[in-house]
Amino acid sequence: MKNRIIFVKKYDFIIGTRIHGAIMSLINNIPTLLIAMDSRTLELAQELKIPYYNNIHNNLCFKNKDMFYEFIINNYKINLNNMKNKKNEMIIKYKKSYLEFLK
Repeated sequence: MKNRIIFVKKYDFIIGTRIHGAIMSLINNIPTLLIAMDSRTLELAQELKIPYYNNIHNNLCFKNKDMFYEFIINNYKINLNNMKNKKNEMIIKYKKSYLEFLK
Protein backbone atom coordinates (compact mmCIF):
# COMPACT_ATOMS: atom_id res chain seq x y z
CA MET A 1 0.00 0.00 0.00
CA LYS A 2 2.72 2.49 0.95
CA ASN A 3 4.56 1.83 -2.31
CA ARG A 4 1.42 2.70 -4.28
CA ILE A 5 0.96 5.94 -2.35
CA ILE A 6 4.61 6.90 -2.90
CA PHE A 7 4.29 6.06 -6.60
CA VAL A 8 1.11 8.13 -7.03
CA LYS A 9 2.52 11.17 -5.21
CA LYS A 10 5.21 11.55 -7.90
CA TYR A 11 2.65 12.85 -10.40
CA ASP A 12 0.73 16.10 -10.89
CA PHE A 13 -2.08 14.46 -12.86
CA ILE A 14 -3.12 10.85 -13.46
CA ILE A 15 -5.22 9.52 -16.31
CA GLY A 16 -6.20 5.88 -16.58
CA THR A 17 -8.85 3.20 -16.85
CA ARG A 18 -8.74 1.69 -13.36
CA ILE A 19 -11.18 2.92 -10.70
CA HIS A 20 -8.75 2.06 -7.90
CA GLY A 21 -6.05 4.21 -9.48
CA ALA A 22 -8.45 7.14 -9.73
CA ILE A 23 -9.49 6.73 -6.10
CA MET A 24 -5.85 6.47 -4.98
CA SER A 25 -5.05 9.65 -6.90
CA LEU A 26 -7.90 11.59 -5.35
CA ILE A 27 -7.11 10.32 -1.85
CA ASN A 28 -3.67 11.87 -2.33
CA ASN A 29 -5.15 15.13 -3.74
CA ILE A 30 -3.81 14.42 -7.21
CA PRO A 31 -6.21 15.30 -10.02
CA THR A 32 -7.32 12.37 -12.13
CA LEU A 33 -9.34 11.61 -15.22
CA LEU A 34 -10.84 8.15 -15.35
CA ILE A 35 -11.37 6.67 -18.81
CA ALA A 36 -14.49 4.53 -18.27
CA MET A 37 -14.22 1.40 -20.42
CA ASP A 38 -17.28 -0.41 -19.08
CA SER A 39 -20.62 0.38 -17.47
CA ARG A 40 -19.52 -0.68 -13.98
CA THR A 41 -16.60 1.75 -13.97
CA LEU A 42 -18.77 4.49 -15.48
CA GLU A 43 -21.43 4.05 -12.79
CA LEU A 44 -18.84 4.14 -9.99
CA ALA A 45 -17.30 7.31 -11.43
CA GLN A 46 -20.70 8.96 -11.65
CA GLU A 47 -21.72 7.89 -8.14
CA LEU A 48 -18.42 8.94 -6.55
CA LYS A 49 -18.18 12.12 -8.63
CA ILE A 50 -14.82 11.12 -10.07
CA PRO A 51 -13.93 13.06 -13.22
CA TYR A 52 -14.39 10.65 -16.12
CA TYR A 53 -14.66 10.27 -19.86
CA ASN A 54 -17.12 7.70 -21.20
CA ASN A 55 -15.08 5.51 -23.55
CA ILE A 56 -17.34 2.45 -23.56
CA HIS A 57 -17.44 2.59 -27.36
CA ASN A 58 -13.61 2.88 -27.61
CA ASN A 59 -13.60 6.14 -29.53
CA LEU A 60 -10.35 7.58 -28.14
CA CYS A 61 -7.43 7.88 -30.51
CA PHE A 62 -4.48 10.25 -30.04
CA LYS A 63 -2.11 10.70 -32.98
CA ASN A 64 0.17 13.10 -31.13
CA LYS A 65 0.77 14.82 -27.81
CA ASP A 66 -1.20 17.93 -28.80
CA MET A 67 -4.31 15.84 -29.48
CA PHE A 68 -3.99 14.37 -25.97
CA TYR A 69 -3.65 17.82 -24.34
CA GLU A 70 -6.62 19.12 -26.31
CA PHE A 71 -8.68 16.13 -25.16
CA ILE A 72 -7.82 16.79 -21.50
CA ILE A 73 -8.60 20.51 -21.73
CA ASN A 74 -11.88 19.96 -23.60
CA ASN A 75 -13.14 17.09 -21.44
CA TYR A 76 -11.82 17.91 -18.01
CA LYS A 77 -13.18 21.47 -18.06
CA ILE A 78 -10.72 22.90 -15.54
CA ASN A 79 -7.54 24.93 -15.56
CA LEU A 80 -4.68 22.42 -15.64
CA ASN A 81 -2.46 24.82 -13.67
CA ASN A 82 -4.81 24.76 -10.67
CA MET A 83 -5.72 21.07 -10.57
CA LYS A 84 -3.39 20.15 -7.71
CA ASN A 85 -5.46 22.30 -5.34
CA LYS A 86 -8.81 20.70 -6.22
CA LYS A 87 -10.31 18.13 -3.87
CA ASN A 88 -13.04 15.60 -4.44
CA GLU A 89 -15.42 15.91 -1.47
CA MET A 90 -16.95 12.46 -1.98
CA ILE A 91 -13.52 10.79 -1.90
CA ILE A 92 -12.49 12.75 1.20
CA LYS A 93 -15.74 11.73 2.92
CA TYR A 94 -15.03 8.04 2.36
CA LYS A 95 -11.22 8.16 2.52
CA LYS A 96 -10.93 5.80 5.50
CA SER A 97 -13.15 3.19 3.84
CA TYR A 98 -11.19 3.41 0.58
CA LEU A 99 -7.86 2.99 2.36
CA GLU A 100 -9.16 -0.09 4.15
CA PHE A 101 -10.51 -1.49 0.90
CA LEU A 102 -7.19 -0.92 -0.91
CA LYS A 103 -5.10 -2.77 1.72
